[in-house]
Amino acid sequence: MDTGMLQPKKSLLALFGITPHLEKVDRPTRLIPCENCSLPSCQYRRVPYRRSLPQIENVLRLQPSGSRDSGIRTKDIVTLNPNARYSVSTQALQKWSRERLRLKILDDHSVEARFRYEGTTCSNFGRPLEFDYHIRLGSAGEGYKIVDATCVPAPGDTGHTYMCEYTSNAESLMRSIASEKPLVGRSLKDVFAWERPYDHSGCYCSAESRDHKFGLVLEVLHYALVHYEESKNTGL
Repeated sequence: MDTGMLQPKKSLLALFGITPHLEKVDRPTRLIPCENCSLPSCQYRRVPYRRSLPQIENVLRLQPSGSRDSGIRTKDIVTLNPNARYSVSTQALQKWSRERLRLKILDDHSVEARFRYEGTTCSNFGRPLEFDYHIRLGSAGEGYKIVDATCVPAPGDTGHTYMCEYTSNAESLMRSIASEKPLVGRSLKDVFAWERPYDHSGCYCSAESRDHKFGLVLEVLHYALVHYEESKNTGL
């Protein structure tokens, strides 16, 4: 239908890949859809993300045009690993880079980024909440060192006030969120050596949940900069 809904009701669409390389194909009985699923807070999840799907889109084209003209010389670029083992699927990284990440390359070649997280509280009827992550990185020549990293409620957000920890001790929770600055002073690539718990909850009540989200934000930023570097080197 024009709205995108299928007719008749409860119809399904399916896509099946065809390849002559049968030796590279897993048996259907061993496939677990959760390994490639990009939904972070699914209550039916059986296993965490494990596989990154092949890149199908250049994320740089999805960024504001102002982020392209940075003046970074090719010899100054520190190449980030394009084959890094991300904890989420490539589809999720593409989507979040396009919809939630904003990059700005400054005159001194340092990087400013803002990532908008959208989630829900785990109680109080699942109230929607939004947090903004503000990340500052050194230049490529400095190895993209994380200079500063902050997390604050997005302007106008009231959903965070319904989190359990907020209702019991708002001052302590917000102080913890404001003071936590993971990996500051280290290179962006160090996010892949950061051992942090997998926590799919949408709220910010626990330190584990906050670390999990911060790690995802840094991975999205790494992914976006990988493609930024590729575009600068190829001139695209």
